[in-house]
Formats: sequence, C-alpha cells, structure tokens
Amino acid sequence: MADPLVLRIDDLRSALTRVLTATEQRLGREVVIEQDYYWDLPVDAAFDMSQQPRPSSLSAGQLSDDMLTIQEDETVPEAAWHDLHHLVGVLRVLELYALR
Repeated sequence: MADPLVLRIDDLRSALTRVLTATEQRLGREVVIEQDYYWDLPVDAAFDMSQQPRPSSLSAGQLSDDMLTIQEDETVPEAAWHDLHHLVGVLRVLELYALR
C-alpha cells in the first residue's frame, strides 16, 4: 500500500482562493444558476474503489439548499462535514458553468 496522502488545509485554502478569483474573473461576481437538482453519490461510495457504485446509491442534491447552507454564518467543527457536502454541490455547478 502506498504512503497516505497529506492534505494541508492552508494549501487547500490558497487553491480555493485562486480558483474562486479566476472563476469570478470569468463568470462575474454573481452567477445565475439555471438548474436546481443534480445527481449526488454518497462520499463513502465515491471513495470505495473495490466496487462500482450501484445506481441505487445515487440521490438528488439540491443547489438551492446548498446555497442556503453556505450562506449561514455558523459552522461547528462536529458538523463541518455537512457544510463541506453543500460546498461540493456549489463548486460542481461552478465547474459546469466555467466549462461553457
């Protein structure tokens, strides 16, 4: 087995700042999102390479819910996973719009 990867949160923070700055330059300060729902694969299934995800493991994510969550001012460390989940949906739609 390979050595574990080490993610430095400061590196991630810097990368997000760079990417969001570039995205803002490309798309503007506000992005009009035309869709609300997307396919969501549970995180444990996404990282289990021992088997292919089953279609039944897919669920629907909702960008309007994701956006409400990221606008909240409070995040407690014990529930940070929840906010990260919502951020992923918003980042994915920005990826989609940046590809256009």
